[in-house]
Amino acid sequence: KPTLLGAKQWEWLQKGLLASTAPFKLLACGVIWDDKENTESDDWGTYKHELTAIQKFIGENKIPGIILIGG
Repeated sequence: KPTLLGAKQWEWLQKGLLASTAPFKLLACGVIWDDKENTESDDWGTYKHELTAIQKFIGENKIPGIILIGG
């Protein structure tokens, strides 16, 4: 499957989120945070499997204070 993050960035993101004690965690990305499935490469909808994995990881680990910025 195509990937937006790649293995190294995904590992970095997970470690950073788990280690953070900040009240808010800002996840900024140059593409739009949406779940509209398509074949374009300018939004998370193209990489729905990764978006779902991020959401699942945050939920399962009960990580509070996530703020998403994209565009």
